Amino acid sequence: AVVSTQSTGTVWDNVKRSHGLDPTLLIHCSALYAVKNTDVKTKEEVGQEMLVRLKELFPELPVPKKVIPHFWRYGQVYKPYPGSPGVVTINERPLILAGGDSFMETSNLSMCAKAAEILGDSLKDRFNIPKIPLREVHLK
Repeated sequence: AVVSTQSTGTVWDNVKRSHGLDPTLLIHCSALYAVKNTDVKTKEEVGQEMLVRLKELFPELPVPKKVIPHFWRYGQVYKPYPGSPGVVTINERPLILAGGDSFMETSNLSMCAKAAEILGDSLKDRFNIPKIPLREVHLK
């Protein structure tokens, strides 16, 4: 659900960037909640439930001016790829790799980042590009 609100002193992205628009807050549910509710409730019902939970977590948030609930039927992983390898080679020539949090043991932001690292390392290995540990990278 996308929730548009008035500013509450929080530094919102569009306020920082001076777009002159009302702040926007994007919230989403877990994959398990989506699987359980996508086919049995309307997006408005799910959006209302999410707003209630948001208010429980952040009671200081103002009432939104506008709410746009949206179902992403295939947006989250609830059944990961067997073995959770992080990356899978689909074809050698041309090289086609598949990666992402759907190839990890669980789907969340840290696993998405880890999967990106695994995919990047796999590409470096395939093209003989040396791996540079992050701590050795110096930015000017």
